[in-house]
Amino acid sequence: MRKSLTITSIAGVVSMMLAGAVSAAEHPGFGGWRVDNGAITGTADGDICSSTSIYECSIIADGDGFVQRQVSLRDGSTNESFIQTIVTDQTASGAPGADLGFYDVTFVKMSMNLGAGTNTTQNGIAGQQVILDTSSGPNQLFESVTEITTGWAQAEAAAGVTAPITISQTLEDLGDTTTQGDDFISNFTYDASLNADGVRDGFKLDLDQTVGLAANGGSETDTQVFAFRQLEGTLNQSANAAGIPLVGQQNMSWAAGDNIKAIWLGQEVDLSTAAGTGGGGGGGSTMMGSSFGYVAFQNVTTGGDAITEFGFGNKNSGSAWVWSPEFGDTPCINPDAAGVCP
Repeated sequence: MRKSLTITSIAGVVSMMLAGAVSAAEHPGFGGWRVDNGAITGTADGDICSSTSIYECSIIADGDGFVQRQVSLRDGSTNESFIQTIVTDQTASGAPGADLGFYDVTFVKMSMNLGAGTNTTQNGIAGQQVILDTSSGPNQLFESVTEITTGWAQAEAAAGVTAPITISQTLEDLGDTTTQGDDFISNFTYDASLNADGVRDGFKLDLDQTVGLAANGGSETDTQVFAFRQLEGTLNQSANAAGIPLVGQQNMSWAAGDNIKAIWLGQEVDLSTAAGTGGGGGGGSTMMGSSFGYVAFQNVTTGGDAITEFGFGNKNSGSAWVWSPEFGDTPCINPDAAGVCP
């Protein structure tokens, strides 16, 4: 599959594992490297293998769009090091981010027991995979990012990092640059937390979709927005004993850790000038059903049907809908320029 592959003597790799205090080494992150026509390097200023970095690197194997190397602390203050593997396109050039259409970076941690003369791989992995496609045009985007930090990587994660598995996908089709309001935007995010045995003990799922409805000559503000939220276990850390009251329905309450769902659907279509919809003189008026909103909430853990509410008119303005902060910010039809709902 590779055009060429070079393997360096493992003796040179092992020789870098010097004696020292048994302190924990943290992996240097998923960036700090670049690729030039398939050759992956990391020696420029700011890269993890540069001469000014606190890390030093020794290549184990490399080829077009591929490198595997050992990354160790330069001062030898720990007997731990990492085996880093980077895979990208064979002819790629650029740095991680917008320059590259695909790359995969993983770290495996190793410890050397000098007394026993053994080299041990620790349980766990830190990995990131990115797919970025803008080839269909400047107004179209597909991006997928997956990150996994388990075992030692989960233990060394920064405070507040409770989701060692994260998957996010974005699909954007912003349509014709001369036409406003015909956009399609979809965002998907899945987070999962793991207990000490590596078993999932919580998750959070977010799905958002915005569809511009002006492709056939409608208003630039004609829009439909859908949002779905679900969370459980350690990623649902707050109880809501008071519940969410909807008109004429029983409240939905939950305890911390329960599996709970929320749906938000809103549509705004301007039909006020549609011919024949108004009163005398041929004037227009707003048609029933042109703008509406819908919400639903369900506690999956306790069972029972979802509580729902549906309404016409301006009930889909965002703040008018009952919502709960456990599900994140309240969705809305028309966020501001920064993407924030009023």
